[in-house]
This record gives sequence, C-alpha cells and structure tokens, in this order.
Amino acid sequence: MTATTMAAPAVRRRSAMTQLIITELKLFTRGRAIVGLLVGAGVPLLLLIIFGSIHSFNTPVRKYGGLTTLDVYVPILLVFAMALLSLVAMPATLAGYRELGYLRRLKTTPTGPVRVLVAELAVKLVAAVAIVIVLLAVARGGYGVAAPHQAGGFIVTGVLAAAALMATGLFISAVAPNAEVARSIGTPPTNRRSGASTSPPRPGWPGRAWPRPGGR
Repeated sequence: MTATTMAAPAVRRRSAMTQLIITELKLFTRGRAIVGLLVGAGVPLLLLIIFGSIHSFNTPVRKYGGLTTLDVYVPILLVFAMALLSLVAMPATLAGYRELGYLRRLKTTPTGPVRVLVAELAVKLVAAVAIVIVLLAVARGGYGVAAPHQAGGFIVTGVLAAAALMATGLFISAVAPNAEVARSIGTPPTNRRSGASTSPPRPGWPGRAWPRPGGR
C-alpha cells in the first residue's frame, strides 16, 4: 500500500511533464511562434536548394580533398539550423514568457518555471533533430552529398553543438528583457553560422567526419 501511494505522485509528475512538453509543442506550431519553426526549417532548406542547384558547388575541389563545395557547406547548414532554433526562437519564447510574467506566476504553482525550461529545451531539441534529418535526406537524395564517414563522431559532434548553442540560448533568455531584444542579440551570431558572411572553409575541413572520394 505504501509503495503504491509513493508511486502515484511520480506517475503524476511524469504525466505533468509530458503534458507540458505537448503544450509547448502546440504553442511552437501556432501563432507567431510558428514563424520560428518555419524560419528554422525553411531558410536552411532554401539555401541548400539554391546552392545545390549551382553547378560549381557540385564540382569536386582539390583543396577540399576531392569534396564538393556543397559537401563542405552542408555541415554549416546543419549548425545554422540549430542556431536559428537555439539562439533566436528559444530565447524569444522564454524572454517573452518572463516579460509577460508567466515564469513568475509559475513559481507559485507545483509546475514551477524549471519544468517550462525543460519542456522548451525538449521541444527545440526535437525540432532540431527533425530539421537535421530532413536536410541530410534532401542533401543526400537530391544532390548526392556524401554521407558522414564516421556516424558516431557525427552524432557526438551534433549533440555537443546543440548543447553549446542551447546553453548560449538560455543565457540570452536570462539577460534579454523582452522577446525583441532576445531576437536582436541572437540574430547576429546566428547569421555568422550560415556561412554566408564568412570566408570559404579551410582546406581539409571538416576533417575526418566526412568521407573523401574513394575512401581516402
């Protein structure tokens, strides 16, 4: 009887957390928040289609070890997509919650603001994974981009990149007084991740994670 009584609150907590994640996911796909989803998915996909349609981007380059420029650019697009969600969409949402007093009012409830942060991180992480999968599928199926040679290293790198970007996004959320300021802070570094405002990748980048023609 005691074990059953003690297990019941745990079940309710799990159910509450799951419901909160579902609610955040619904909010992320509605109203103004859907703009962040469309931008996070649409802009990198549009850049992939544009650059994939350029003949010179699909020609092997000797200084890249035989990889095409598009092969080298796809990892940049993956980070760019994660940055859009982590540095722009998520800080704007959380700063907006704080501006409207939602997080302060949640302190007086059993839910608490921490669970909202966890739910928001979970939603953005799921969205990032989905967008990365779509970009890789389009790049591979539509333009013949080489698949990662070391799948384990690729996954670990992706997880670390997502963790770093989301930690930075949480910091922006903490210091920005409102959603507009959060977007203004997160947008410049995100644009840098697009690769559009930087010099071409260095020879040999991105190293061993991506295969060289002929398995070299």
